[in-house]
Amino acid sequence: EMQAATHRATPIVAADLMSHDLVTVTPYTPLAEITDLFERHRFTSLPVVTSDRRFAGIIFQIHLVVQNRGTKSPFFRRKQRIQAQDIMESAERQTT
Repeated sequence: EMQAATHRATPIVAADLMSHDLVTVTPYTPLAEITDLFERHRFTSLPVVTSDRRFAGIIFQIHLVVQNRGTKSPFFRRKQRIQAQDIMESAERQTT
């Protein structure tokens, strides 16, 4: 009976596994805000969406780490101007 209770009669679809209240950023979201979202929510990735809510890309923690390497990197010189579009992996790149 226990084993039968764990089986579903219907197949699992993507909607069953998806998050519904997503936290997202736009391509123009400043780096400081992106960093805050990663820290506050303990995210490992963050979707980037356009103004019409289309998926544009994704930012992984590693993107922040790479940008943060070495105090002489351009990241530190341009920190105030970096936006999501500067560090995200674009949706176009993911599909090719």
